[in-house]
Amino acid sequence: MIPSNSTVYEINPWEIGTFDPPTAAFAPLQYVGSGFRAGTIPKDESCISGFDNAGFVVGTSSSLFNQAYLQINKTEIPRQVQDYLTNKLGEIGQENKDVSNWVNPFYQYKEENNTNANSKILSLVDGGEDLQNIPLHPLLQPLRKLDVIFAVDGSADTAFPGAYWPNGTALLATYQRSLLKTELGLPFPSIPDQNTFVNLGLNSQPTFFGCDAKNLTEPSPLIVYIPNHPYTYNSNISTFQLETNNTERDSIIQNGYNVATRGNGTLDKDWPSCLGVR
Repeated sequence: MIPSNSTVYEINPWEIGTFDPPTAAFAPLQYVGSGFRAGTIPKDESCISGFDNAGFVVGTSSSLFNQAYLQINKTEIPRQVQDYLTNKLGEIGQENKDVSNWVNPFYQYKEENNTNANSKILSLVDGGEDLQNIPLHPLLQPLRKLDVIFAVDGSADTAFPGAYWPNGTALLATYQRSLLKTELGLPFPSIPDQNTFVNLGLNSQPTFFGCDAKNLTEPSPLIVYIPNHPYTYNSNISTFQLETNNTERDSIIQNGYNVATRGNGTLDKDWPSCLGVR
């Protein structure tokens, strides 16, 4: 498990970087393959482009096969298959092929207190590995001055029976990170524990968090939480299911539409006008 105080990197169409100290810096995505030194590209170095590839970026965000290695013994597959996969995934892990390796644009940057400054390689994995499965962190930055964030949760938190549905863990992880007594803390509305979350039915319907400013110590964006739920289809497929047929794909998309629109307003006639969904 990656700790909640780990550095959260973001990749947008223009930059890669983090607001988190001690790095707290961004580099232009177009030239991220270049040999940066202390925040600049030396004059005798060439600018290298091509790393801003959508497939590479998506692959980084999906780099979680190290989690497959950790979870394999919790599955119900035969022991012989478990042993084979454990050995194979272990070999992949030893070769660092289960993480996404980038040329480190923060090499030798803030060397006095930046542990990432010592390596020419920046290793990144799926941001959900610290349980923050909804990428809220970049949007919570005060500099971005957002008023509202739509948090769509497709997490697979629950166990059998009724496995692979969200139970608020992703929101709770971000809330707990916001309470850290460090510069990593960010304004975030209070989130109940998972049992309370489920008992209140918050995992089965949209919920607004942060409506009452009196309960906030400082301004925070309003969080509109929209969890995956089986309105018309069991769209809770496993994270490690890498293929779907066309029928299943279409059913998942249709269920997603019903999640977002509350069944096109049939479950809540005020929802489309409240959210502006048609």
